[in-house]
Amino acid sequence: MNYTIDKEIPLAPYRQIANQMIDDIKDGNYGYGQKLMSVRTLAKAMNISHVTADKVFKYLESEKLVERIQGRGAFVIYKSPFNSETLLDKEVIKQRYASLRDSENYRSLMVNLFQNTSHVCTYNFSYALLNPEFLNDLLPSVSDLSRDPNLFKATRVYGEIKGYLPLREIMISELQVDYSLDEIIITNGNQHGINLAVAALINKGDTVLIETPTFTGAVDILHNAQARLIPMKIFQEGFCIETIEELCIKYRPKLMYLTPNFSNPTGYCLDCEKRRALLAVAERYDFYILEDDHWSDFAFEEKLIPLALMPGGSKRVIYLKGFSKIIGADNRIGALLAPKHVVQRVERELTLQSLGVAILPQEYLYALIKKGYYKRALEKITSDLKRRVRQVDKYLKVLKVYGLDYEVPRGGLNYWIKLPDNMNSEDVLFNVMYENDITFLPGRLLDVNIESNSSHYLRLNYSFLSYNQLTLGLERLVNLLKAHF
Repeated sequence: MNYTIDKEIPLAPYRQIANQMIDDIKDGNYGYGQKLMSVRTLAKAMNISHVTADKVFKYLESEKLVERIQGRGAFVIYKSPFNSETLLDKEVIKQRYASLRDSENYRSLMVNLFQNTSHVCTYNFSYALLNPEFLNDLLPSVSDLSRDPNLFKATRVYGEIKGYLPLREIMISELQVDYSLDEIIITNGNQHGINLAVAALINKGDTVLIETPTFTGAVDILHNAQARLIPMKIFQEGFCIETIEELCIKYRPKLMYLTPNFSNPTGYCLDCEKRRALLAVAERYDFYILEDDHWSDFAFEEKLIPLALMPGGSKRVIYLKGFSKIIGADNRIGALLAPKHVVQRVERELTLQSLGVAILPQEYLYALIKKGYYKRALEKITSDLKRRVRQVDKYLKVLKVYGLDYEVPRGGLNYWIKLPDNMNSEDVLFNVMYENDITFLPGRLLDVNIESNSSHYLRLNYSFLSYNQLTLGLERLVNLLKAHF
């Protein structure tokens, strides 16, 4: 620390010190998660009063560069683009985790910490993605397909807001849905679709029923819209329709958010009877169901019928179909299908935000579907996922004698695992796994409210690592858990 106070400058001493500390933080000299000196230490080093030193930290906090936690100190929450060393320091990560326990903003800070650090681990069981090298072997690149003179005809002008017409046409045909061309709009992936639907339909204070645990992106979007979230507890078989009806009577929701097809994270699937009953409840209480579907294509046994494709589904369901899992996360693309008047409102939002989705990824997806690459890739992906599920089960089942519990997935990309009741998945992750180069997604980060408490659960992805890395990572994970039980 080499800060100075210039008495000739007409700026309060605390601001002079704070400005110099801000420069250090933004230059990366203090890394994300790093604990700063105490008020006492700063006061002594700069020969200033404790009151003045305290003002320095209050100012840094007001600038959203640090967070102060009573009894623990001040921690940097700014991620400098110039320094990533502290992100790679497992000890700093562990200290940062320990500092968050009493924070009022625990969930958001934990999500932030996890998102900024999970990539540092070799054995990454947290990314719900397919292995990139595997996809590269399955699918041709844009440059490969561009040799076809009938594809990728650049117009150099804006495309239709709803999306590339040939792609919308082929989607209607392939998905076999009861929607018209005026009822489909192309998005930059399902999270973009959620954001568009919420912006189009939800006002401040509107009630939304939402499964829990669930996709964190949906929770954040709805919180940002200042919606009133009513959690629906999810079990392996889904949820109780009678309980949903009671919630509808009590809260009169405007929207329900679901991932009913190999749900993220629990893997649950609603059976056909519950799907029909849920559509009837939506009709009776006049709300829309926002069906987020990344996973129905990854069915290992019977083919799932999304809510949107069931009789009457097109009247009550806003269907989000994701394609990025298969064609690659760098090609952000999805589709939103909904009643025409809903699509019109979504189209207005999309016009305001970005004037539509870039044409190139739309043409790429169209070419993959048209030429059969997409279907053939999906068959090979599903076969590979089945092999991976068997491998994970082979390693995990030896831990059942210690109290570990799980259901073998029937589709999707994740295992939802329950640890013994005396174990917290966040403690295991940050205090044991990180320093051993392993990461997974703690269950509590996927709860709508932190009080819902899935702290004994974790989501383990089995699709992102190469098969060899998956095996090595599982062996290490199991041995560490055995030692921790």
